[in-house]
Amino acid sequence: MKNILISAAALVAASLSTVAAVSPGHAAGETGNRVAVSYADLNLSQAQDRRILDRRLAGAARTVCRAEHGYSPLTRRAVRDCQVEAVARASEQIPFALSATD
Repeated sequence: MKNILISAAALVAASLSTVAAVSPGHAAGETGNRVAVSYADLNLSQAQDRRILDRRLAGAARTVCRAEHGYSPLTRRAVRDCQVEAVARASEQIPFALSATD
């Protein structure tokens, strides 16, 4: 299966007052939402396909990291931090995906 898992578990690192308004990951240890991002149709050795995967990962991060009860400056920051962390963690899986195609 050619999928990269993107998760919002990174919210645990955010401040608790902010996290309460952001979904998912309200408490330490909660796994949160996960989205599998397929790269089956991509050749990750090509820069163009890597950019496509990057866009897919960013879209998945927007899906799993969102505010439940409106936006404030704090929730906006927590959502953005969650998205950045989720993409970073998912991107760590790319080298393994590349080695699997060799």
